[in-house]
Amino acid sequence: DEVFMAAQDAVGAHRDSQESAMIYPYLGTLKVPPRYSCPRCNKSYSRKDHLRRHLNHDCEFRLGSQVRYSCENCHKTFSRKDHLNRHNKKSKCGNKNKKEVAMIIKVD
Repeated sequence: DEVFMAAQDAVGAHRDSQESAMIYPYLGTLKVPPRYSCPRCNKSYSRKDHLRRHLNHDCEFRLGSQVRYSCENCHKTFSRKDHLNRHNKKSKCGNKNKKEVAMIIKVD
């Protein structure tokens, strides 16, 4: 009985592997994308433009002074302008700034 069950399990496993190969035929052809590594801190990125952005703004070991962007309301600083813009859109600081502008328009 044990031999028969083992053979039956093997047939079932083979059938299952064929079904998954038919359902997901692309699984065997996946290629690993190249990784782009920072020469300074060894962080790696899947896209070259992300590495370039890291080198220009985010790398802790960047040579020279780092450009900082500051929120006018709370004075929080960011290494990238898009992070400051996101802060202004999503935080109370950005909403506060919009209300002040709206109030100035109403007064005039």
